[in-house]
Amino acid sequence: MKMNIEVDIDWMDEEGNVDDTVKDAVVNRIVCETKNAVSKTVVSEAQEKAALVIDKAVMAEVKKFLTNKVSVTNEFGDVTRSNVTVKTLIRDAFSGVMEQKVNQRGEVSRDRFCKTTRLEWMIDSAVAKHVEHETRRLDREIADRVKAALNGRLKEVMADSVKKVLKIHDI
Repeated sequence: MKMNIEVDIDWMDEEGNVDDTVKDAVVNRIVCETKNAVSKTVVSEAQEKAALVIDKAVMAEVKKFLTNKVSVTNEFGDVTRSNVTVKTLIRDAFSGVMEQKVNQRGEVSRDRFCKTTRLEWMIDSAVAKHVEHETRRLDREIADRVKAALNGRLKEVMADSVKKVLKIHDI
């Protein structure tokens, strides 16, 4: 730690001793700087430890909540499922959403002719986007290569034609 200490001795009275004044100023400054440095370190460490303790407590509560057994009721209060964990309910709800039948736009459809599930639609859409992107990239690459090859060959043919017209054998 580096510190700068300034001592104002203009105000000293007749009984004041320069050595005592300087010593008191140095001690006060060292105490103040040390207190500030220790305070910052302690606060930082306390915040880190508090965050760890809070994270553990939150994770324990979430785990407890997810493993908690509940009963599911319908709109009339009749039990439809009993003694099931919240985690199982979440998994079943997610599976239900992913297994819904959807149309070509990914919208839920009650049409009996729609056979595609949301999961299949999501995978097909992702693959189609990727294929579209790669196809465009390859198309640009092929077009650039064909242009370069044609330009090269065209220059050769033009050079040969000019040589024949001008009756030049080698340049």
